[in-house]
Amino acid sequence: MNNARIMSAWSRLCKVFFLFIISFEVAGQTISLTGKVLNAQTQEPIPFVNIGTLNTTKGTSSNIYGEFVLNIDSLPQEIFFSHLNYSKRGIRVIENNGLVVKLMPVDNVLDAITVTGKKRKNYLVNLIRKAYNRAVFSRDNQYGKAFYRQTSKVGGHYSELFEIFYDTKFSNRGIVDWEVQEGRYAMKTTALTNKNFTLLSRVLTTVQPRTDDFVMPINLDVEEYYEFDVSEVKKMGSREVAIINFVPLKRVHMPAFEGVVYIDINNYDILKVKGKIQHDELDFIKITGDGVWQDYVLSYELAYREESDSLLLDYISVDQSFEYYREKKLVYPVHTISQFTFYEYYYPTKKKRLGGTLNQRSDAALLDKIGYNKEFWEANEIVKRTPVELEVIESFESKKAFGTIYLNDQKQIVLERNDILKDTLINELMVKFQKSLMYQEKAYLHLNKPFYTTGEDIWYSAYVVDGASHQRLDGSGVLYVDLIDPAGEVVLSQNIQIQNGQGKGDMQLSEELKTGKYMLRVYTNWMINADPDYFFLKEINIYGGSDN
Repeated sequence: MNNARIMSAWSRLCKVFFLFIISFEVAGQTISLTGKVLNAQTQEPIPFVNIGTLNTTKGTSSNIYGEFVLNIDSLPQEIFFSHLNYSKRGIRVIENNGLVVKLMPVDNVLDAITVTGKKRKNYLVNLIRKAYNRAVFSRDNQYGKAFYRQTSKVGGHYSELFEIFYDTKFSNRGIVDWEVQEGRYAMKTTALTNKNFTLLSRVLTTVQPRTDDFVMPINLDVEEYYEFDVSEVKKMGSREVAIINFVPLKRVHMPAFEGVVYIDINNYDILKVKGKIQHDELDFIKITGDGVWQDYVLSYELAYREESDSLLLDYISVDQSFEYYREKKLVYPVHTISQFTFYEYYYPTKKKRLGGTLNQRSDAALLDKIGYNKEFWEANEIVKRTPVELEVIESFESKKAFGTIYLNDQKQIVLERNDILKDTLINELMVKFQKSLMYQEKAYLHLNKPFYTTGEDIWYSAYVVDGASHQRLDGSGVLYVDLIDPAGEVVLSQNIQIQNGQGKGDMQLSEELKTGKYMLRVYTNWMINADPDYFFLKEINIYGGSDN
């Protein structure tokens, strides 16, 4: 009897142990959770939704059809869905049966900015300048892992595909630096192909970059280039966000992006930028060879999301289309789209240098050096592929095209590199990059007085010199001057013309300024990405008449 009880207990223990082993093995397997994200009101798919699990920095993003695949260790699992324009939602997923998630749009519209006339425009100009300054002068760099996918279509056929994993450093301007971790590409050599389309994800930022080739809305001189106004103000989480529309003025003949910018009206964070430019004569991107384009359109979208009190770069999407002509005859239309998506964020224990500097190699040549690892790509699906992308990948795979078109063919590699040196965008960036290595601008300001009273003018002489030799430079033509109050807010901004390294200006002090220690900050566009030691900073005392 006792033996029977012992055997029965042992049998139950073995069953429990066996079940434990089975459950442990199942939990240890990777589960590919699939699903789709829809607008709860319109039932339309939502692209670029950030999707992740509780207490983790890893995740994925929905594709252009709202579809996603998320690799998790086990079920059940808490899955969170977030997008700037929709209310965040968390769902407990018990089984993997094709999840359909519906998000509610952010419809809580606040009272619009009620000031009118000149005061309204002054308010918006001040808001835009503060947003510019916050983005440009913030040194709060962050890090993340990102996945890039690019496809091009010529006529009715897909001509190229790039997929790249990046280690990335970013700020609230956009991408600061990157380093390729793994990548692959395939292209038809008989078709028109993009040499360095990935660079547009770095060049197109939230604010005006260091170039005179085109104009973007968040610009210190915004009123000289744009008509702009607030379409609405929305409550997004804890933020009050102004959605501002920008249209280039008719008198502006240089290439200028039109678009929409989302700005937090309380702390001036830029949360989202959507821009589009239609121009057939762009200096920063060109066709090489004997062809030309017509009806060229370049669009981009860049968005941030808030997580644990941090503003994280979420995605960058770039779209290019034009009609390609040769000898005045239409050859075919060309359409290229790319999606740069962050799937993991991390915090390095020490300052990290990624080394993604500009170079003369094309994207294809860079990926040739890395090589193609088919097994890696079969095991690493970050952003769910659309049916078209699957078809393109399978087509290139069947022809063993990935990473082999130029590989082991020295003649083709040389031709590729020669062509890239003729690329206007790369040439311009290389010239500017090398120029910045030759010298570094440094600014000085000579004031007419050591202290001031409200209502007075600050008269000053400005100088731009080489940081090493202190010789005057005939480089940047514009110098920016900011007056910063004791709370750290920019209360007045202006720019002056610089000729032969010298300029003059004056700044009228408002009667409303309070007594305190103020800071003058002076810089050029060239100095923005340099060491802040090159900015001119001078503390001055300002005395308010009403405070005496």
